[in-house]
Amino acid sequence: MPGEASPRVAGPSVIIGAWLSRTWCLAGSRSAGGGRRSLYGMLLAQGHRNDIARFVNGDLLRQDWPLIRKSLEPRLSRRCERRFGLSTAAADCARSAAGSPG
Repeated sequence: MPGEASPRVAGPSVIIGAWLSRTWCLAGSRSAGGGRRSLYGMLLAQGHRNDIARFVNGDLLRQDWPLIRKSLEPRLSRRCERRFGLSTAAADCARSAAGSPG
């Protein structure tokens, strides 16, 4: 209708922010880690630099990287490893899981 304000289309930050609020409510559940890994994978694949800086926790990314990298295309996972220094994080996680000192 003329004179009515057109509905505002929600941008990625609004949508991701709303999704995060619902996801963090599940912090005590088993699905919280899976939701976080899905979000991080989506942001790494399609997000802008400021989205990654705003929504990604570096410690959690390093912790989850061995699982996240399996869901990404090999070229993208190598680029993320170079850009964010994740290859050593994945090796550290694998070593700690195996119980070797390094």
